[in-house]
Amino acid sequence: MIWRRIGVFLAVLLLAIDAHADVANCDSGQGAVAYAQCIEAVLSEEERKLDEAFKAALEKLPERPLSAVLDSRNTTEQLRAHLIKAQEAWRVYAQESCAFVGSMQGRGLWVGIFTTTCLIIETRSRIEALQTLPGPP
Repeated sequence: MIWRRIGVFLAVLLLAIDAHADVANCDSGQGAVAYAQCIEAVLSEEERKLDEAFKAALEKLPERPLSAVLDSRNTTEQLRAHLIKAQEAWRVYAQESCAFVGSMQGRGLWVGIFTTTCLIIETRSRIEALQTLPGPP
């Protein structure tokens, strides 16, 4: 149990470092507004990658017509519905969690900057999760 927590912590730390590496390309010396616009562009690119990963995950679902499902496994349409609901739930989680993080860490414009940085980290984590979903047996 402790090793799993350490592993999760290290994974989150590496994602945070990776996010800050891209954000480091944004020059905070030009002011908070320019910096905020730059990291918004980074987030937009990550969201584009997330959409691609989600579409690929949907395409990777195994073909299971109702007539072929003899046990408790779901049909392809049921799996598709589960994945779509999971993605919608993840979006709500990420928005709310990062809004909390941003509000706790910053004031004024920096709330948005911290929120956006959090969303970059969460989005990259979700992309990785979608890319590692198991495919058809």
